[in-house]
Amino acid sequence: IVAHRLGPGRVLAAGSFGNENRGWIAVVEFDGVQAKVEVIHEATKVWDYQRAENATNLDPAMSFVPEAMFEHVLPGPKPRRIVFILRRYNPLLVEPETGKVWVYPVVDWYRDAFPRRDPPGDAFLSIDGVLWIAGADKDFRSYRLNQETGLLQVVRDRPDWHMGNSRGGSLVRVGDWLYYAGDNWRRINLRTGKEELLVDHPRALPRYGSGMDWRIANSSHYGLVALCGDTLYRVLIDGRAPGQ
Repeated sequence: IVAHRLGPGRVLAAGSFGNENRGWIAVVEFDGVQAKVEVIHEATKVWDYQRAENATNLDPAMSFVPEAMFEHVLPGPKPRRIVFILRRYNPLLVEPETGKVWVYPVVDWYRDAFPRRDPPGDAFLSIDGVLWIAGADKDFRSYRLNQETGLLQVVRDRPDWHMGNSRGGSLVRVGDWLYYAGDNWRRINLRTGKEELLVDHPRALPRYGSGMDWRIANSSHYGLVALCGDTLYRVLIDGRAPGQ
């Protein structure tokens, strides 16, 4: 089961069961005493993995195993909130307020495929209508969702930014800065566009060679922090904690 917080006492949850990985999506509300569960989608159709067109199958009723969730908000007079559910093929998209569920609308796999289908959820970050996506390797990209086609259009393009099936790469915002941790660490100022390379090679980091990926987050007590394995680090830049 994976879950995404929608608000106080409210989450979107997804899971699967059985040998055929039949899936479900539900909105769960908890008032401090009891939980209310509303199943908004069931995916019970079984895949034939010998079919070449599976990658462009847009039927949301196909079974799935949820791997991660993240949220993207489209700005406007009435902001539109969409939760993406990563799975084997292109992700499922959910509009929690309406219960609508659909598949990322790929027509041509090589041209339209979703940029990254690998977890974790914190490799994706929605800021002011722009979806930032971390690569596992050296960099990150940004996209806007074309509401006519339903497809992402690249804004900040970087070649060789992600290696498929690799689960490294993490993003977090601290103040005006967006931070990225992968094989290198970098940041971009969201207001000015200034970019800085912070760590140019993983050999410069603790626990090099452990095979574990770095995850970064913003702590209300310590500012920018980083997790590798079971060890949490406070991150200082020029001797100072970002955001403090």
